[in-house]
Amino acid sequence: MAKWVGEALLVLLLLVAGVRGTMRLGWWNPSYGQVKADQAAAPSRFGPSGTVHLHIREEGESPVMLMLHSSITNLREWNAWADALKGRYRVIRFDWPRDGLATDSAPSTGMPGVLSLIERAIAVTGLKPFSSAQVTGRDLGVWLGKVHAK
Repeated sequence: MAKWVGEALLVLLLLVAGVRGTMRLGWWNPSYGQVKADQAAAPSRFGPSGTVHLHIREEGESPVMLMLHSSITNLREWNAWADALKGRYRVIRFDWPRDGLATDSAPSTGMPGVLSLIERAIAVTGLKPFSSAQVTGRDLGVWLGKVHAK
């Protein structure tokens, strides 16, 4: 019986390792097109700005509330808040390239590049400078909003 249990555990271990390996290789990941079709329905739109193709969602009317998400998430992090606030604010959210549906063929590096991306997102939405916007963020978004405001 001990031999049978050992063999069963070995088979289970190999199965788990195989599944994890295929997941790491991305075999289970949906394509960009599938994710875009699922997550980028109206009011999402895409706006080119230099090498960046921004994924932006705007909902509601003035005054403006710009929501900056944290790293390793995307603009959907703000869905519940945006739904609650869009009756009182023009809620604007966008994805950082690599953390959502935004893409960048020449990714920004360093703080100047990231702050430039905020400026480009603002330009794509047609907003005037931040003087007329409320900014909220989470994690990295808080820090970037604070640095940008200086």
